[in-house]
Amino acid sequence: MEIIDIPQLIEDCTEKWQNLSLCNVNDSVVRLAVIEGEFHWHKHEKEDEFFFVIEGLLLIDLEDKVIELKPKQGYT
Repeated sequence: MEIIDIPQLIEDCTEKWQNLSLCNVNDSVVRLAVIEGEFHWHKHEKEDEFFFVIEGLLLIDLEDKVIELKPKQGYT
């Protein structure tokens, strides 16, 4: 086990889009995405996802609705 300093990882990001693998938990990968702007629409046929906002606002465009996440909100 080790400490992961997420605020420092965010501060160190220099790109508008950066996806970091933080660790593996059982059969899942925990990732940190630092994002700014829009990303192309896509979907994962065989994977589940969990989104959690640390700061800012995240809009997730689904086929039938838009999910708006604010800081400290999650969506799965």
